[in-house]
Amino acid sequence: MIRDLLNKALRDPLTHFVVAGFAVYLLLGSTPMDRNLGFGQNIIVVDEQSVLRYIQFRNRTFDADQAKRFFHGLSDPEREEVINQSAREEALYREAIRLGIQDHDYAIRQRLVGSLEFAVRGLGDGDSPVDPDALTAFYDRHKDDYFVQPSITFTHVFLRTFGGRPDGARARLTELLGSLTNENAPADYATRFGDDFLYGANFADRTIGEVTADFGSSFADQVFDGSRHLDQWFGPIDSDHGVHLVFVLERRDGYTPSLSKIKDKLLADMAHERSVLETETRIDRIVEKYDVRVRLRNQEPVVPGMPP
Repeated sequence: MIRDLLNKALRDPLTHFVVAGFAVYLLLGSTPMDRNLGFGQNIIVVDEQSVLRYIQFRNRTFDADQAKRFFHGLSDPEREEVINQSAREEALYREAIRLGIQDHDYAIRQRLVGSLEFAVRGLGDGDSPVDPDALTAFYDRHKDDYFVQPSITFTHVFLRTFGGRPDGARARLTELLGSLTNENAPADYATRFGDDFLYGANFADRTIGEVTADFGSSFADQVFDGSRHLDQWFGPIDSDHGVHLVFVLERRDGYTPSLSKIKDKLLADMAHERSVLETETRIDRIVEKYDVRVRLRNQEPVVPGMPP
């Protein structure tokens, strides 16, 4: 009897409708689809435009014609692989959005913010003409930034000191100084004497900061001392590494170049400053669209700009 009822139910159209409806429900219920996105978001259409965009971003060469030639030059299996990879990327992107990864992964949030900042920065008019008076004002305002530091060109003879006792090295260099002075020895004699120095024997166009980094501040102050004559040996001078005799070939005073000498750099720096200011203005306008409310523990909601 039960078998007869079962066979009758299976032949009943109403039973077929219920079973089909339940199957559709299971299918849709198991499909990874965001309800907020709506039906159809599980359909990925791969057309030529999307493939070319994928190729350009992957290769970081934003030339649509070049991407098109590349794609059509592939073999059938290679084109199929590109299409599959494009669809795979789109599917993973949609799934990431569905799962709200952008809301929970701070690195992703930073990438999105950075992309928007880059897009906003690109809205500026970088080719607009520069007013000569504005360029002069920019130069006057930032003149100190273009100051060229004093520099020096020198060579040296170096002796290591051991156990923090430089007296022996000083005595040897004092004796050598007498010989070099008597012979009126040129700068290239430096490589004939002394120990090998970590940074070499010859230093050209070094600023006081660079010399300080290599030798120490006391050494730098003494070699930059303008009272010491050029083209002659002097010393011994202590450094952070040992003791030296020094031969200075050239000292250059610091100076601020004229506007005409650095006009191209000024124009570039002025354009950059203007771009930064314009970008910040646009970002401020974006932020102003939102009602920002600060809620801290044990405090009432605070609206920025309003008195407490």
